Amino acid sequence: MDVLVNMLGKMDIEIENKKIEIVQNKPRAVLFYILYKKSCSREELLDLFWSNLTEEKARANLRNVLYRIRHTLQEDLIVANGNETLKINSRYNLIRDIDVLLDTNNTKYLEIEDFEFLKNHGVKSCPNFDDWVEELRRVYKNLILNTMTFQISHIKSLSENSHVERICKKIIKLDPYNEQAYRILIKQNMENYNFDEALRLSKEIKNKINAELDSPLEEETEHIIEELNSTIAIKKSYNKRNIFVRESYIQEFLKEIDKFMKGEPYKHCIFSGDWGVGKSQVIENVLKKQEKIQLIKIDLHLEEYKDSYMCLYKIFREIDRESIDIILKAENSFEYMLIALKQKLERLYINKKIFIQISDLQYIDQKSLRALKAIFFEENQHDFFLVGEYNVTFEKNNNYLKDLSISENVNIISVRDLSFGEFEEYYYSRSKEKNPNYNSGDMSLDRIYKETKGNFIFINNCVDFNNGSVKKYLDVNIVEKLKSNLSPNEILALNYLALNNGILSSLLLRCILKEYEVNHFQNIDMLISSGLVQIENKNGIEYVKIKSPLLSRSLLKNLSKNKKEELATKIIDIMEENRDKWSIEIYEYYLKNKVFFSEYIEDKLILMKNKLDYLEYLLNYYDEFYPHLGLYSEGIFNRYLNKEQVYESFEDIEKNLYKYNITQNNQETYFKLYFLKGRSLIRDGYNEEGQKYIDKLIRNVQNKDRKLLMKAYFEKVYLGLRIGNPTYMKKYLKKIHQINKYEKNQFVAIKIVRLMGFSEFLMKNYQKSILIYDKAIKMVLNLLPERDYAFNIGSLYNYKAMSHCYIKDYNMAQIYHKKAINICKKYGITKSLDEFYKDYAYSMYLKGDFETSETLCIKSRGIYEKYTGFWERSMIYILLALINLEKNNFEMAKEYNNIAQIYISKNPSAKEIFLNKKFNERFKELKEGQSD
Repeated sequence: MDVLVNMLGKMDIEIENKKIEIVQNKPRAVLFYILYKKSCSREELLDLFWSNLTEEKARANLRNVLYRIRHTLQEDLIVANGNETLKINSRYNLIRDIDVLLDTNNTKYLEIEDFEFLKNHGVKSCPNFDDWVEELRRVYKNLILNTMTFQISHIKSLSENSHVERICKKIIKLDPYNEQAYRILIKQNMENYNFDEALRLSKEIKNKINAELDSPLEEETEHIIEELNSTIAIKKSYNKRNIFVRESYIQEFLKEIDKFMKGEPYKHCIFSGDWGVGKSQVIENVLKKQEKIQLIKIDLHLEEYKDSYMCLYKIFREIDRESIDIILKAENSFEYMLIALKQKLERLYINKKIFIQISDLQYIDQKSLRALKAIFFEENQHDFFLVGEYNVTFEKNNNYLKDLSISENVNIISVRDLSFGEFEEYYYSRSKEKNPNYNSGDMSLDRIYKETKGNFIFINNCVDFNNGSVKKYLDVNIVEKLKSNLSPNEILALNYLALNNGILSSLLLRCILKEYEVNHFQNIDMLISSGLVQIENKNGIEYVKIKSPLLSRSLLKNLSKNKKEELATKIIDIMEENRDKWSIEIYEYYLKNKVFFSEYIEDKLILMKNKLDYLEYLLNYYDEFYPHLGLYSEGIFNRYLNKEQVYESFEDIEKNLYKYNITQNNQETYFKLYFLKGRSLIRDGYNEEGQKYIDKLIRNVQNKDRKLLMKAYFEKVYLGLRIGNPTYMKKYLKKIHQINKYEKNQFVAIKIVRLMGFSEFLMKNYQKSILIYDKAIKMVLNLLPERDYAFNIGSLYNYKAMSHCYIKDYNMAQIYHKKAINICKKYGITKSLDEFYKDYAYSMYLKGDFETSETLCIKSRGIYEKYTGFWERSMIYILLALINLEKNNFEMAKEYNNIAQIYISKNPSAKEIFLNKKFNERFKELKEGQSD
């Protein structure tokens, strides 16, 4: 039965969706204290609520309040556990809003409107309870600030993340002077081109820090405000002119023309850039304003770049037709041709100013390029100015641009796509709509810019400037234009990229193309050199990416449904064939892509199977309950597992899978669902619900899959470990041992021995557990090199250390704790160190070495905070609280204990409960000693 409890903001309780109203303040406060603690002594309640009364009267009042609570609830939610302890009845499922604050792996806390703990609790004459509430309020405030700060620090794309604004606004509500939150909001609004809101936020934080606190802004905040003001200034200047110019390129071009016209040393200009960046527009805008010049226009074409002297032939056909014969005889003597053409030019064109404009210079033939450099690019040539347009999109891998750039008398002007400011200027110079703040519906400028990436061709084909709307379909078929310039194999590669939103790992793409017996390296390199695609490197994976999202969508739109399924099936087959070859860095990428491409395939069972494969990887890799990282993991783990999304995926798969009856074809998918969901629920503390899935798996799998059956039994063992029941553990370890007699799996044999050692440990048979751990260590080292099983060896050393600790052999405990930690450091196992440092700290505390214990606690806490785990996290804070008690530092002890109470409130282990009880006893003992 579900009990929903809200402790943040207004105090609410619902039982099976029925809201419970508790009018009287004290019964409500007592109930919420018990709901928070889950288990507490009557003595605690007497001290908090009736400290001013005699014990007899206080107990009578407590009995009366408990009666009123039970009468109002009409449920046996609170039950006695012995004479002096009260607890929550185990048949009720407690769902508390405070628990979501412990898990930075999801954003469910964003649903909480008010983070004030037990707001308006209002109990008279209960100063101890008031103090408890106030202390926890402060701790919860810090906790939620830390959680939200963790979230925003892991956000990659501000403009596309829907949670950014909500998180930052909640941070500012809790901490009005948090400059980091303001900076992120300002940057997000700038990225979304919402400059008015960005400006308002910048003024707001500046006023708060400068005026209210009389302090300077942080340097990073000052920098982003300067960037904002600069952007707004540029934006305003564009809006005033309502004309479009690309001033930097034009000025560079005009500077060389001016030198040419004055007879000074000048450089010929070659405008290079991708297809559609506006090279022609810059050239035309300048040349049409030049008076009294003779302009010769030359157009080159793809099919001509292999024809010797074609470009030179076209130029001299316009200059002097009689020179054509000299060119045609050039094969006889290149040097003779150069001398003859130069002499012709000197006689005919001395002291004249002639411009030669060459379009598509990337198609120039090699011999013409050599001749142009010799005839026109020499220092003593003052009569001709060459301006070329070099389109790198359709460059045929000839490196001519590099060759041209070496020439001293050539200026290569690289033209890029429009920036947003330039795009806005161009848009308003062509559009009838002149209102720069009009930014809604199809007319959204940021949407147009994101669609087109500032490319002229895409802008002009995407925007209807007459009514300021985005066209539904392109007027020009970009794909057909591409086909006229690219080979079928290049189009095939682009189609594969388009199928995955324009991006694939280069390794995967090459494997796919190789299957078609395509020269994959050459084709990918040609696409890269064309400027249509680019190489990106993220997290150690190299990707090939189509530069323009619009081009990617155009290609995808061009594919039929059957073609998409054919391509997707081929990709999945290639991934399956090569799965053992993928490195650990791209294994997750491979699994994720299998899910994505399955969407194109009609067989939805394939999709569900691939989704489960991906979830299995995530849950194995980012496991919180038994956290450890392997040799490759340090860089990769700087992500976190969103458990909320995991369970949403489970529900979606389960809902769709249950449309099919269990058959031979799909039973494997059913079994995997039962196992993964059951395991995840158990490890997240939902033992009863998780058991249902594991039991369902055991019933269905029987002897169909012995390996999977063993995994199910191991989950039963882990449950026994979780609840501290060694008898339960031994029962299922025996079943696993029976199956493994047939399987003969050495890894399983080692796990059995290791867990048997832990069951003896739980039964306090410490000497026996030490012998078993020794056996397990020997088995591991005989089976594999130390580095391949380092984490397990480290765990065994740690378990052995704890066994020595409990028989008070602290010196041996210290030796094995150090062995566990050192093996982690040696092989780069990071996250398990939180556990090892924590247990080492506990051993040193029991030994009475408080200084060492405190140092180890702080090391463990640092790892917890980095990776956001919470399993047995309260132990660190309770140990720190106990150490501070021994130092007579009661305020720090209370501070640490308050933090511990938050973490212990979520599925505490037996060790945590024991230490918490020890703290309360020691605190009371020392307090009473002080009063005496």
